[in-house]
Amino acid sequence: MSATDYDAWKSRLDRLCTKMYCVNTHDMGFDETDLQRYWSEGDTEQDAADYFGSKFNLTLVEEINWGKPFD
Repeated sequence: MSATDYDAWKSRLDRLCTKMYCVNTHDMGFDETDLQRYWSEGDTEQDAADYFGSKFNLTLVEEINWGKPFD
């Protein structure tokens, strides 16, 4: 897998985290080493986002009732 693959994975993960929790991986304090480990282990973006949400006890945007989540 290439750096381009990782960059695309991270970009999709950030968009997903923002949509789900209104925070991205930088907001959660993850550095490149942490994220590259999840990526190299084959975690999908959804798996990683779900894990981060559970780890930090994040509330899903849809549970806050602000209206429609980000697209």
